[in-house]
This record gives sequence, C-alpha cells and structure tokens, in this order.
Amino acid sequence: MKRIIVFLSLIIMLTSCERLLMPDPTPKSNIAVFENLWKTLDEGYVYFEYKDIDWDTIHREYLKKIYDTMETRAFYDTCVKMLKLLHDPSVSMKTEFAEFYFIDTTYYNANFNRKLLERFYWKDHEKTGPFIHTIIDSIGYVYYESFNDEVKDAQLDIIIEKLRLNNDSIKGVVFDIRNNRGGDIRNAFTLLKRMGIDTNYTITAQLWKAYYKQGPEHDEFADAQTSYLEQSDKTKFPKQFILLTNRGTLGSAALFATGAQGYPNVKVYGDTTGGQAGMIVGAELSNGWQITFPGSYYTTDDDRNIEEGVPPTLRVDMDPNDKTHDAILDAALNAIKNP
Repeated sequence: MKRIIVFLSLIIMLTSCERLLMPDPTPKSNIAVFENLWKTLDEGYVYFEYKDIDWDTIHREYLKKIYDTMETRAFYDTCVKMLKLLHDPSVSMKTEFAEFYFIDTTYYNANFNRKLLERFYWKDHEKTGPFIHTIIDSIGYVYYESFNDEVKDAQLDIIIEKLRLNNDSIKGVVFDIRNNRGGDIRNAFTLLKRMGIDTNYTITAQLWKAYYKQGPEHDEFADAQTSYLEQSDKTKFPKQFILLTNRGTLGSAALFATGAQGYPNVKVYGDTTGGQAGMIVGAELSNGWQITFPGSYYTTDDDRNIEEGVPPTLRVDMDPNDKTHDAILDAALNAIKNP
C-alpha cells in the first residue's frame, strides 16, 4: 500500500465545495464587465497551462467584439463563446435571463444501464442507507449512487458483516460507482477505511495531492497538500475488491477511485473516470452575473492530473445493444471467480 494525515483545512476546503468571490465596485458597462470576467478567470482558473490555453490572445480577440452599445443578450452570447473555449463542465455563468454550462459533446460509451441491473442483477437486493447490495454467485455486490449521500459506519458494518458471515463462500466484492457524480469527500475517507487487508502492521496509503491557487499568475499554486490514510481497525471488505467506474464517475468519486487503487487487493474495471474533482469557486461580476470555475486541481500520487480521469486496471466496454448483460460487471465477477 502507499502512505492518515488529513489536514483539517483540506477537508474543510473539499467539503465546502464552493467559495464565493464578491464583485468589485466597478462600472457596469459591457467593456468593464467583460474585463471583470476575463480577469477573474485569468487570476483564478487553474487549467490554463495544463490545457495550453493562451488566455491573453483570447482576451485580445474577444475585446474587439465588445461594445458598450451592445444589447445585453448579444453581450452575454459573446461572453459565453469565450467561456466555451475553456472546454470545462465546471465553468458556468448565470444571469437573470439565461444560464450557461459547458456540455462536453465528446462521445463516450455510457457503460451503465440501471434498468438492466435492476432487471437481471439486483433481483434479491437489499438497501442499507445509500447502498444497494446483494450477493451474486458468491460475490458481494454494492452500488453507491452519489457521494452526496452520507456514508455511516453502522451501514458499512451491516453490509460487511453479512459478507463475513458467509466468509467461506464469499470470494470477493464488486463495488460499483458508475454514474456517481461525486459529492462529500468525507464519504470517500469513510469508505477507504474499510478497504485493504486485515493486518497488525501499521500501513499508510497516499491517496492524492491537492493544489490551490495562491496568486494571480497562471502557475502560482501553493505547495501540494497530500492526503494520507492510515490503516484502520475498522472491519474490512473481505478478499478481492473490484471497483467499477465509467466516464460518469466524477469529482470526489474519481478521487475515491484513485485512492482505492493504492490498495494491493483492489482493481478497477470499466472505463476511465471523468474529472471535475477541483474545488469550485463562485464569483459575482460587477453587473450581478454569477460565474463558477475550478479553483484547485488534484493529482494521483504519481502526479497524474485527475482532470484527465483515472484509468482502470482493465478497460471493459458494455455493448449498448445487449439488453441482458452488463459486460463490465460480468468481467469483474468472472475475475473474482477465476483469480
């Protein structure tokens, strides 16, 4: 395993998900608002260098399109065109008449079909707190839909105890977080304490690194804040553990996936996760319009930016035309049955 020293300040920043910047008392002319928008992102957005975006050139190009005599709607549309160049679903702008969110039109396999699961795999399932769980061919299966739903130790005790009562026959666990769009990072820590192997040794796992802006320049970040998790005395999920992910696994769910990969008995099947793990910053422009953007970014312990997703141990795609089989879940079940 890899190396909990979880800084309280880090948890506060992660769980409060959003920070609000109040507007400067500047004029409300279109040009002034445009400059306010551009500068706010220039000093706060974290991915200019990572995405190789020339924000100064974009400023010069779009400033030519802005006039104080423009209709409000035309001005809004021009600003939206500029924001789209960031190609970032975490960037938004809200006005009294419209709201913009970037939609990534890149095609990805869905690699998840809840109705199929309900019909063919979840027939005898139980629900404990936010978890749907069952046993499939002597393998534990757990589905967790959203990290916004609180994870309690008592709930995990119920699920794990059920598996351990059948310890001789249970061969492992499949934990499904496909289409989990993230939420409260504290739930990830609660789950990670139940992973790994039972041992009397003190083992620590390095989970991920967080980088926060600390100055106006594009490359001005504070030193990395690394999250660690110490071996817990909590009862663990038994034996082999396979985590299922897809492109809809976002935010703190993606962080959970990268943390889980540090355990020797854990594998990840499915598709590369999505990103959107950064702390979202909210700002109000001088005309009252509100914008959001990522104000931090995260990397794996080996410095891979989580914005590009966490790749699986084994890539598996579902066949969208197959209405009776979940190829990703089947691959995980087969791997545990035939190690």
